[in-house]
Amino acid sequence: MFRHDLNRDYQSLFRFFLFCFDIALVVFGGVLAHYVRFQHAAIDYRYWQVLGLALVVSLVIFRWCGLYKPLREKRLLSYLLQGTFAIFLVFSVLSVFGVLSKSSVHYSRLWVGYWLFFLWAGFVCSRLFVYALLSYLRYKGVNAKRIIVIGVNARAQALVKTLCHTAWSGVKPVLFFAESEIHEKFFLNIPVETFELSRLREFVHSLLVDEVWIVLPLREEMLIKSIAENLMHEVVAVRYVPDFMGLSFRRHTMTEISGYPLINLYATPMEGGRRWLKAIEDRSLALLFLLIASPLILFISLLIKITSPGPVFFKQQRHGWNGKKFMVYKFRSMVVHQEQVGVVSQAIKNDSRITKIGRILRRTSFDELPQLLNVLQGDMSIVGPRPHAVEHNEYYKDLIESYMQRFKVKPGITGWAQVNGYRGETDTLEKMQRRVEYDLFYIENWTLLFDIRIVFLTLWRGFFHRNAY
Repeated sequence: MFRHDLNRDYQSLFRFFLFCFDIALVVFGGVLAHYVRFQHAAIDYRYWQVLGLALVVSLVIFRWCGLYKPLREKRLLSYLLQGTFAIFLVFSVLSVFGVLSKSSVHYSRLWVGYWLFFLWAGFVCSRLFVYALLSYLRYKGVNAKRIIVIGVNARAQALVKTLCHTAWSGVKPVLFFAESEIHEKFFLNIPVETFELSRLREFVHSLLVDEVWIVLPLREEMLIKSIAENLMHEVVAVRYVPDFMGLSFRRHTMTEISGYPLINLYATPMEGGRRWLKAIEDRSLALLFLLIASPLILFISLLIKITSPGPVFFKQQRHGWNGKKFMVYKFRSMVVHQEQVGVVSQAIKNDSRITKIGRILRRTSFDELPQLLNVLQGDMSIVGPRPHAVEHNEYYKDLIESYMQRFKVKPGITGWAQVNGYRGETDTLEKMQRRVEYDLFYIENWTLLFDIRIVFLTLWRGFFHRNAY
């Protein structure tokens, strides 16, 4: 049975408005940038050609990047990053076109920079305004989705409490359907009814419901299937809330392979385009830092050779991506000595094995500079979990939950744990647990901007730390 859906009508109109606004923003940003750059309103036809090309490219890329999907299903920061990526992708395509056509020399690079900034700033400001406006309207009940929740259990109650306390999300529970007979008639002022499959469609129509959320355990497969079949001819969305609360797995994303949906309990975020993006970031930054630091690297090499007998570089096996072993490089900061087989002694405060130059290197983290070569070789990243000694991995993997998930990405020269103070000696299990927690948070929330943030934090405050010795 069909019924008029105001939510859907308004959403389509609203997304069309956003689309038109973004297209206008592309042109306005270019015109404003031209005025700022050249101080006059008359625009040369060559610049109009670029603006026209940018319109076509933006039409494709903005939609391809999913900028016009329902905003209530996206987190604000994630959406802003998605838009930033789309804008930079548009300008990357324009740059490639300019190079291939040999026409880029005819345009002001400063104009392009202004244009990029105005477009990005306009996008961010407009979306912040839209989010604030929609949050306020949804808090007041405007354009709210009305839902029925099936399954009054602890998970369902927790879900509804969250929805009631976050009214700005625009999701409003209007009925509980209990999986078994209960005495309470209301929960948080929401009516509670004993579940009867035959009455489900009746409530869907009488309450003008937009969605039905099924919050039942996986063992109720037949009931879940019956509910879905009962609603198959209705125009309401049917959603299943999976029971992940009892699982200790940290990462729950969805993948589709050969038409089969898969739930990722343990998975790497570095797949497809993300893997290539991370690789480009690593190689580019490694080359840049090597060029900048090459005089310092040469000077440190000479100091080590002059002041202490032995090699300049220290090499040791570490575990990398997916547990693959590789040889990590560091400036030698200790006197040459022989460890017992299967034992790796961490440096401690006032360690007698550390040389005078080595103490300075370790204090400043300059002993890690040779790992830029590991990045160029593809064994490490600029940002990622720090690689521990092989023996330490064997020791901690059975003591710390999800410890081995650190190897779902390449190890890094710096990381989220290090900029938050968890570096140096880990003389207690608690210190290593905290370090691993920060590493896993980084893996689960990886973005290009997160990497850039960590790099800047490392440059700002990461060279000197009381735990580095």
